[in-house]
Amino acid sequence: MPLLTSTQKRRFARDGFILLRGFYDLRRDIQPIQRAVHVIIGLVIRRHGLRIRQRPFASNRFDSGYQELIAANRAAGGEVYDAVKQIPAYIRLVADPRHDRLLSELRRGSVPRAGYRSGSHSRPRNATALPGTRNTRHSCAVWTDWFCGARSLRSRRNWGR
Repeated sequence: MPLLTSTQKRRFARDGFILLRGFYDLRRDIQPIQRAVHVIIGLVIRRHGLRIRQRPFASNRFDSGYQELIAANRAAGGEVYDAVKQIPAYIRLVADPRHDRLLSELRRGSVPRAGYRSGSHSRPRNATALPGTRNTRHSCAVWTDWFCGARSLRSRRNWGR
């Protein structure tokens, strides 16, 4: 059974986007990520010894303290960004099989992929491409370190190694 109606597909072709209300479940899919982002921001604030008051968690202010954090230390914002990409709930959301179905309905013949792609900093240090995947200087279909290199903000130790 298709995820999209023919009307939605036409809107996407015309406008370049469609809004799928209710596609994600707030409590199951989004709030676990928001809660983890809130915790990560608090950990980074404390790690840098900053006197930033972070408000208690609420969905509408899950990023409390982030603007103050990057105003005080812009690089600390990058720590938050990198840690968010390792939240298990985030990885589950990114890997939701419905995304494959949506892409196949909207872009016939396209293949979804996960990986890093942002210029010369795209390849994690010591990352290894999975067998059979394309590996170039700036892109790789899947990095094993991305999936297996979970780490704690409280230590430099990787859990997956």
